[in-house]
Amino acid sequence: MVEGVSDDFDRNHPICLGGEGNAPPEDVGGEPGYEHFLATINDKDHPDFSELQHWGSIQGYREFNMENVNRRLRSV
Repeated sequence: MVEGVSDDFDRNHPICLGGEGNAPPEDVGGEPGYEHFLATINDKDHPDFSELQHWGSIQGYREFNMENVNRRLRSV
């Protein structure tokens, strides 16, 4: 979402000011599957924790990292 545009700036690229979460992994099973996935990977005692954490990493799922986002935006 674009919150604003300024003509007075010191950068020639967009920057991310905040965020959270990540896009759901491919084939997670829609909204119910994503909710189950998040609940499972955030509960180390869940019986499927290791399996879904491994599957998520294969799918490229990782936590939101604003520094990584801004690094990628600089290259746009």
